[in-house]
Amino acid sequence: MRLTAAIALAATVLIAAPRADAYSFAPSGQAFVGAGKVGFAAGVIGLDCKTVFSGAIDAGGGVLITAVTLSGGALGACGGIHALGLPWPVRPTGPRAANIALVHVNAPMVGDCQGLDVPLAIDEEGVIRFGRFALSAGCAITGGALATRPPVAIRAR
Repeated sequence: MRLTAAIALAATVLIAAPRADAYSFAPSGQAFVGAGKVGFAAGVIGLDCKTVFSGAIDAGGGVLITAVTLSGGALGACGGIHALGLPWPVRPTGPRAANIALVHVNAPMVGDCQGLDVPLAIDEEGVIRFGRFALSAGCAITGGALATRPPVAIRAR
C-alpha cells in the first residue's frame, strides 16, 4: 500500500512540475534590444553599467544574445568589460523566469568571469531583471533591469 501511494505521489509531482520545454519566447522570429543598467562587481570594485544587448528569437521561440555593450561607471570603467563567447543561449525555466547560459566576460584587473546559468525574471512589460549572482574569479552581477524592445515575453507552448 505504501509503495502504491509513493508511486502515485511521484507521478503527481512529475506531471504537475513545470517543464522548461513547456515554454518559449515571443515574439518568435524577431530581433530585439535590451537596454538599462546592470550592476557588476569585480573584487571590491562595484560598478553600475549602462548595458545594451541585442538578441534574436528564432521561429521555435529560442533566444540567443548576440551582442553586449557596457559603458559608463566610474571613469568609464564599464567600457573595459567585454562579453566573450557570444552568442549566449537563453532558456525559459518557467512562465516568468529564464537562465542565460555560458555568460563570460573579461574585466580589467580581474580577467575572465564566467557563470553557467545566470537566472533572470521577465515581467509583463518585457523588462528583464537580474538579482545578485556570483560569477567566477571574484566577479558578480549585483542586479539590474533591462527594458526590451519589442517587449520579450515567455509563453506556454
